[in-house]
Amino acid sequence: MEKIKSVYVFKMCLMLLLLPCSVSYAQQVEKILFGSLWKTLDRNWVNTSKGGSNALIVRKDMREDTLWEQVSMDFRMGEQATGRYMFGVALNAKDHSRFGLIRLFTNNNVTNLQAGVWEYGYFRVHMNTPIGNVLVPGGTYRVVIEPNLDRKDWRPWVVRLINAQDGKILFEKTIVNTMPLFGMGIAGIYNEGADVEFLDYAVKIVPEVNVSNALRLAPLFKPGMVLQRDKKILVWGYADSNTDVTVSIAGKKYIANADAVGKWNTLIGPLAAMESTQMIVTNGKSNVILNNVAVGEVWLASGQSNMEMRIWQSDVGKQYGVRQDQGIRVFMQPGWPSEDPLFNSGGKWIGTDDADFETSSAVAYSFASELRNRLKVPVGIICSYWGGTGAESWVRRDAMRHDAATLPLIQDYEAAGEALRERKKVIAGQFAPGQHKAPGILFNGMIYPHVPYGIQGVLWYQGESNANRATQYHTLFPMLIHSWREAWKDPEMPFYFVQLPNYDGGQSGADIPNAWPAIREAQRLTLQKVPYTGMAITMELGNPQNIHPFLKQEIGLRLSRLALHDVYGFKDIVRSGPLFKSVRFEKGQAFVHFDEVAEGLKLRKGQKLQGFVIAGEDRKFIPAQAVVDKDGNGVIVHADGMKNPVAVRYAWANSAEDANLVNNADLPASPFRTDDWELFDQ
Repeated sequence: MEKIKSVYVFKMCLMLLLLPCSVSYAQQVEKILFGSLWKTLDRNWVNTSKGGSNALIVRKDMREDTLWEQVSMDFRMGEQATGRYMFGVALNAKDHSRFGLIRLFTNNNVTNLQAGVWEYGYFRVHMNTPIGNVLVPGGTYRVVIEPNLDRKDWRPWVVRLINAQDGKILFEKTIVNTMPLFGMGIAGIYNEGADVEFLDYAVKIVPEVNVSNALRLAPLFKPGMVLQRDKKILVWGYADSNTDVTVSIAGKKYIANADAVGKWNTLIGPLAAMESTQMIVTNGKSNVILNNVAVGEVWLASGQSNMEMRIWQSDVGKQYGVRQDQGIRVFMQPGWPSEDPLFNSGGKWIGTDDADFETSSAVAYSFASELRNRLKVPVGIICSYWGGTGAESWVRRDAMRHDAATLPLIQDYEAAGEALRERKKVIAGQFAPGQHKAPGILFNGMIYPHVPYGIQGVLWYQGESNANRATQYHTLFPMLIHSWREAWKDPEMPFYFVQLPNYDGGQSGADIPNAWPAIREAQRLTLQKVPYTGMAITMELGNPQNIHPFLKQEIGLRLSRLALHDVYGFKDIVRSGPLFKSVRFEKGQAFVHFDEVAEGLKLRKGQKLQGFVIAGEDRKFIPAQAVVDKDGNGVIVHADGMKNPVAVRYAWANSAEDANLVNNADLPASPFRTDDWELFDQ
């Protein structure tokens, strides 16, 4: 942990950041604040101000992708600490005009804890929490930013204000990287007009286990990683320009040459499955040694909160438990939005023996466990997800620009950026640049750093945040799949996703008629539009009043059915529940035919088929009677008094709990409709 070794006293009421000042005045400020005294105290600190118009000091030995796990700052309020002032911790500093802040903003002796970003010449606040009259003149305090260890709170970071004299926590706030602040980047100190002594400052930097001097590997290449078996896979990173880099693994050596900017890559393998081996990467001057490397099956798990839902929160942890097995490992990708594609945004591989393992995805672990059980090889899951995010955040931005259905997302994003630059209010609903729901921002920060790491396929559980834009999802979701396959240069990369289960609690568009049935339809039709995909139908696994259903074990198993059948050749496994194929109307009846019936259709519960409705030319749906046909491959639907039906719908509701059509493997039929009538007012 690096610290400022002495006290540096700021006792000036100066507008150092927000207001421009004359060159002579700025030079005086710079001389006082950042002159020889400061450099003598610690030469790891430098002034980032340009021409003295801003005053900010940051660590010069940190990079934009330096990972840290704690920042703390001790300070003493001056005896004249009154009026309006602000100071705090600078985070993820890019340059003098772009940096993040956790600051204490005081006005008339009332203090607020604020988080945000200094950009476009002003401070964009994205969190503002009143903490009262807690800063007393002459009082000594500590601000600490560190990981949140309370696993019942999903927010990964916590900011605490502590009375340094008695250790009492005066205030704490858990927080997420809505804007990229915590855990990575260049840190420092910020002060504007505060009568305050800075007594101590410490940054706990995460050791770089895949870096040695100029030799750096991409973030997934770390101890404990799982490499994809039976494929040639790319290893890449940075080194001194125009030097050779050697990758050694499993008794073979592979040579790469770093280009003029130091980038290098080389194909290795194919490698046979193995429980543990070693990879050594060297450029002649430096070595990176990666131990406990497994070779097996690698999948990427992504989406929003139901993919993120942790093992301990679900039936996976509370009913089934985690089995100690060094052959199952997950890579925990931190939440990190980025306007630009990144080489590195952190993360680490952990195994089932790690205390944090139960905070990984319940669905992903269920899937991995079944693959491990069936294949008898190591399984690695790259966990990169974020609750509450729409698909647009995970799609390459340039892809959305070239389609009329998704272009409005880019236009709104660019309009929001223009409004921010002009200091205007962003229109409600627009996804502003720099925050985690902006188009493309999570692809840049949380997917791109892992491209093109060798993976077998993708698991996806998302759609809730797009339910209020279900029509757009018909284009957006296939676009996401195509854009990821293009990024990996693998047009046949398996992509398996979860169709949203039953829910009617009013959140995420569930209060909009037809929204949730429509998003399920967009997911089902993606199967027809995009090859090498599969859908886990989960209509009976949800909770009508909880958007985060408890049952995740079966969802992971249903995803594993798709992979085991399609990828690994287990043709005896029934891969899916019934899917609508076609309909024929004849003599007042609808004859509905299905794919994925296995050995035949049946009822999951009860004595009668439920969940079917039927309509005539008037487009008014009424409850219908339905029976499985004698071949077990279809359903015959009719309604008393309906002489000329033209449309059938099944399980077409937010939470169609009575729907009970399954195949002989007890896998439920997907909701569907046979009509193409408009669902929403235009």
